[in-house]
Amino acid sequence: MTSPTSAYNVTPDDYASHLRLAEEHDLNLWENHGWGIRSIEADGDALVWTSPYLLRSRRNGPFIKEKFCALQSMIAHVRYTRAQKRRMHDNDFIALGWNGLNDLRVVDELKTLTDGEKAVWQVGGMCFEAAPPIWKVQGVHRDIHYDIACEAESPAIWLTDRNRSALEHGDRWYLVNARSRGTVKVADIEIPMAGMGWHERHVHLNDYYDPIELLQGPGILFHNGYSSNLHVHLMARPRLGIFRARILHEGVEYDFSGKPSVSVDVLEEWLDPRSRMVVPSSWLVTLTSGNAELELHVQAFARTYYLWNFLTGGVNLLYWWIAEANGHFDHPSGRRIDIVEMKHVVHQNQVMYRYT
Repeated sequence: MTSPTSAYNVTPDDYASHLRLAEEHDLNLWENHGWGIRSIEADGDALVWTSPYLLRSRRNGPFIKEKFCALQSMIAHVRYTRAQKRRMHDNDFIALGWNGLNDLRVVDELKTLTDGEKAVWQVGGMCFEAAPPIWKVQGVHRDIHYDIACEAESPAIWLTDRNRSALEHGDRWYLVNARSRGTVKVADIEIPMAGMGWHERHVHLNDYYDPIELLQGPGILFHNGYSSNLHVHLMARPRLGIFRARILHEGVEYDFSGKPSVSVDVLEEWLDPRSRMVVPSSWLVTLTSGNAELELHVQAFARTYYLWNFLTGGVNLLYWWIAEANGHFDHPSGRRIDIVEMKHVVHQNQVMYRYT
């Protein structure tokens, strides 16, 4: 009989800290334990991303300090009509965690514990618990109060070989998609977070990791879409030729890999009046395989962003869009399933400015 944790392709042991290994082998380290949530059953549209981070840099490495930890919070909550959702808006949002050196914490502030049944990361007033298939995010970051639980709907998507450690491979990376419930409270406003979540556990442990080198050009791109019976998850690193996607429909998974099976085209752009950056605002996503095909027209209507300003080689810009998608999924049986106003999230991380 398969245990609950192995059934979801990840265990609490996958959350052990790699700092000791990084120091012993003099390697760069980047690792996180992050959750993003897109509300579905609530008034308006909300998007949350929160994660602790642990970083260690070799001498003359990619980070401005030898080692440190940090805590990220990003929240947007908007209310727009159906007509207003057909275009981008200059919405208010919260982005905390990379706002200068004062946000970079002493490495000992991050406590990690794994006991075989669950793993806990604690930093500041926040607690991130992993007991697959259940994860929890609870606590306070400045004036933001979190109380969220997530339950996986399908096995984790491993983007590296699960059977090889971070020390062996240099990287260890997986994604989990889950149903969420709970609340986020900001300035006495309680935002219901009943919806869908995605989890990223990413470890870089090597002597060459540098976000400025890795995320030039289009960087890394995510598309996540959620409806009552169909979920879409896409990750692309175009410069490296990596394109991965998964559809979950009525309990059945459909996987897509590489081009042209996975394609993302920008249809429209928008001049952000705050960042003064021209950013995408509409996309065409197509997924094709031998027996299934999906087409989505994605329209963003709100955004958040923040900077990675702790890098020695430059500055990365991270955008997040709240969007909806329309299109269709051609089922292997020949049935066409229409997709109408699917809740959607887009995320892109790329170099904004390089120092040299």
